[in-house]
Amino acid sequence: MMSSSPVMSLSVAEIIDFLHLRVTPLLQEQLRKSKRQQDAQQEAKQERCYLLSDIFSSQDDFLELDNSQRTTDQSQL
Repeated sequence: MMSSSPVMSLSVAEIIDFLHLRVTPLLQEQLRKSKRQQDAQQEAKQERCYLLSDIFSSQDDFLELDNSQRTTDQSQL
């Protein structure tokens, strides 16, 4: 006994057309959203990372002091 609902049979070309027109755009949009989220996460990680060169421009900017010897003014304090 056959069911009363009509069975739709599609050719291979019709299936490919359906997938191309209906499914592919949805998958492409999901992929774009996923890439945007991944890029945003990557940017957030990069914003938290600093190199020492980002903080200190060069060693020439700093003068090393020897505070091991006190001057006569400091020894009286």
